[in-house]
Amino acid sequence: MHTFRSLTATLFLTLAHSLSAHQDSPKVIRIHTMLIEMEHKVYTQMMRKTVKEKDYDAAQSLVAKGLANVTDVNAITMRSGEKSTLESNREIIYPTEAYSKCHLPKQPPQNTTPILTQSRRTTPTAFEIRNVGTTLEVEPTQSEKLNILDLRLSYEYVSPESYTLWSERKDAQGTHSITMPHFPSHRVNLGATLFNGQFQLTHTFTGKDSEGNKDPNKKILFFVMAETIPVHQDHK
Repeated sequence: MHTFRSLTATLFLTLAHSLSAHQDSPKVIRIHTMLIEMEHKVYTQMMRKTVKEKDYDAAQSLVAKGLANVTDVNAITMRSGEKSTLESNREIIYPTEAYSKCHLPKQPPQNTTPILTQSRRTTPTAFEIRNVGTTLEVEPTQSEKLNILDLRLSYEYVSPESYTLWSERKDAQGTHSITMPHFPSHRVNLGATLFNGQFQLTHTFTGKDSEGNKDPNKKILFFVMAETIPVHQDHK
């Protein structure tokens, strides 16, 4: 009997020591973001369910059934109260503003090379850089209550560019066209209070079609989750 009591006491002491060590270990905060895309009618059905599921669980169920797609997922880890930035982009350099025409003399000199005798071309006068992909900036704060985190977040997702015909001209050398890119983008700026380890639906966007115009039949859901992660030290 005494041996059993001794073993039980030792077990409880070991468990208490383990929990205490776990609580006292340093922690960081990990932020997860996710975009899930679906048709408008699917989104409407999801939001009007009689038996209310958690938004994230309902969306993941639609993904599993092939009725929705995950288009962007990110995770970033930092200390409480500090800003952190994540970028995953492709730089696109494109002409902007105005085009000037390269004029040639009315009567080119003799023995002019074929390049100089070509018809007038249009030339861009300025360029810009656009990042296509994801830019994420977060600043989480651990609340006094361990199961709650406060979060400030800025997020931008820029879809791959498409092009619109800006100008077209035909001459003896053929057809010359100028196209201008457009970049469908979705932005989030928020301050939120989140339960530790739970995804929350914060924004719903109307998607864009291939021409960059709003597509009422496409909905894009933005989810965010914050969780505390203990920092473990490896012992060799």
